[in-house]
Amino acid sequence: MRGLFTAASGMLLRQLDLDRIANDLANVNTVGYRGQLPANRSFPGALIYRREGGGPGAGPGVGATSPWVSAGTITSQPIGTLGQGVALDGLYFDLQPGRIQETGNPLDIALEDDSFLQVETTAGVLLTRAGNLKIDSTGTLVTAAGEPVLGETGLLRIPPGTSRVEIDADGRVWADGSFVGRLARVQVARPELLEPAGAARYRAGAAAGPLTPVVAGSGGVRSGALEFANVSPITGMVEMIAVTRAYEAASRIIQAYDEQYGRLLNAVVAG
Repeated sequence: MRGLFTAASGMLLRQLDLDRIANDLANVNTVGYRGQLPANRSFPGALIYRREGGGPGAGPGVGATSPWVSAGTITSQPIGTLGQGVALDGLYFDLQPGRIQETGNPLDIALEDDSFLQVETTAGVLLTRAGNLKIDSTGTLVTAAGEPVLGETGLLRIPPGTSRVEIDADGRVWADGSFVGRLARVQVARPELLEPAGAARYRAGAAAGPLTPVVAGSGGVRSGALEFANVSPITGMVEMIAVTRAYEAASRIIQAYDEQYGRLLNAVVAG
């Protein structure tokens, strides 16, 4: 039965892999999206023995110092460990930068460093790298989803009648040449451990560590451009094919075990 459960754990892991890859491929053109990488762990292996001889015996003795252990008329030799399956240990964000594309829109920004924007949502303050910004009906600088982007002193409000809005390399917002405020960008101690919050937004939990404000003069903001997902559709498709084949192989193993157990049961019933 151990082999059956090992194969089943492999199928479950590959199903989770397929879900992850499909989600990444679905967001390949999502601004500010970052793909995820899996970390797997194996269950503790079981030490297996080859037993030789005949007659009664209890198997390997406890605390034996020799690789050959006598137990009655049976000798047992350890021949290695047998894996007992694998499980998903966690998902971690890929920190590689995404593809940057020029748009010419002065309200579009791409973050060329490892910082994040802070946005005010109904679930609290979240982080994002999606820089496709706009101005809502109240004159507030918001994300594409309409969530306010935080500045160092609060919300960034553009005065009525402004004809030209610019965002410079330091994240400072200008309205017709007048300073409005500076984007409150932050850096995360362990960004790979951020928690996904949907729509290319992330929540900084305790595991991600503290947030550090980006100091003035650091640069890192590219105006008139957007950073798209750091997911390669070609790599994703190749990975999906490999995972699908692994899933099918584990499925065939389970089918073989099922047939074997069926024959065994029929033999027992017939006997």
